[in-house]
Amino acid sequence: MGFRTYVPREHQSHIITSFLYPEEDFDFRDFYDRLHARGHIIYPGKLTEVGTFRIGSIGSIDADEIHGVMAAIDAVTR
Repeated sequence: MGFRTYVPREHQSHIITSFLYPEEDFDFRDFYDRLHARGHIIYPGKLTEVGTFRIGSIGSIDADEIHGVMAAIDAVTR
């Protein structure tokens, strides 16, 4: 879907992943609200000067949940 991670793959956590805001016009609040309406919660990532958001991956997560959040992200970014 074109999102890039903030931390290189070899240094990424197994708990949470930070993604860079897309280079084009991006409204985190709108993105968050639209995902939330579909039952998915993401986190703002203003940990640095770089615009990021985070997706948690801790707990009992199965393939259906991963496919669900991916489908929701695809739907809200069209």
